[in-house]
Amino acid sequence: MIIEISHSADALDAHALAPVIRTLGKALFGDTLLEAVSASVGAELFTAFSIDESGQPTYRVARAVDALGNLFAERAAQRYVEGYWHNDPALGQLMRAQQHCGTAVLCQQAWDQIPHSRYRAFCYEGPRLVDRISILAAQGHRRMIFSAYRRATRGPFALDEVRQFATHAETLLALVDRHVELLDQGAAPPLRGTVALIEERLASAFTALSRRERQVCAGLLAGMAAKEIALFCDVEASSIVTYKKRAFEKLGVANRRALQNLWSATVAHQSH
Repeated sequence: MIIEISHSADALDAHALAPVIRTLGKALFGDTLLEAVSASVGAELFTAFSIDESGQPTYRVARAVDALGNLFAERAAQRYVEGYWHNDPALGQLMRAQQHCGTAVLCQQAWDQIPHSRYRAFCYEGPRLVDRISILAAQGHRRMIFSAYRRATRGPFALDEVRQFATHAETLLALVDRHVELLDQGAAPPLRGTVALIEERLASAFTALSRRERQVCAGLLAGMAAKEIALFCDVEASSIVTYKKRAFEKLGVANRRALQNLWSATVAHQSH
């Protein structure tokens, strides 16, 4: 279902927006935005990406209603960027519709409408996500897609919730766009929660690190424990010690504090 979204004066409640605005460009932005969207339409997880002309997404932020869900949201967003986006029928539909009409468009997609089995199993069946509503629009100098999800325990979004989500489209996209702009300017380095973004910056700054070594360092910078990093990386907890040791040797640091100092000195204030 594709809906063309016309301009609307309606937006998220001002009281709900206040904490979101205060955290723009900061680590808590995702959590406060999730609270607002959850209160409005009952979303239990959301993701946001910027999209280039080919449809290639760049991860921006993802959050879920609990800590374990956050780790899944980050990992799923990373898998999506790495290739699952090719298997997402909603993205192609939204791209074509948005190019045709030039305005914001919305799509609702149930989990069983996804034909690609691996994508469906990892991103929907595993976490028991059953429904998704997404908005895509040009926002500033980039196109953004914002998706909200519901689990099986709550069931699909009702039609009035979809309409409510549509009225919030411009506000949601503008908030994410401004948040991304601030991060790109290095206004507030995201040291918690935005692990994929930290990894992306580490990849640019320290090319000698392997992918796993970058992921472990990103998790450490985000304040994760070894077990949480193992879950994020989808590896055994015992492997984290090995990856950390190798990364620290390559970076010339001895501990997490030294890694944080290196991040602050060489990476955190760089735009990418």
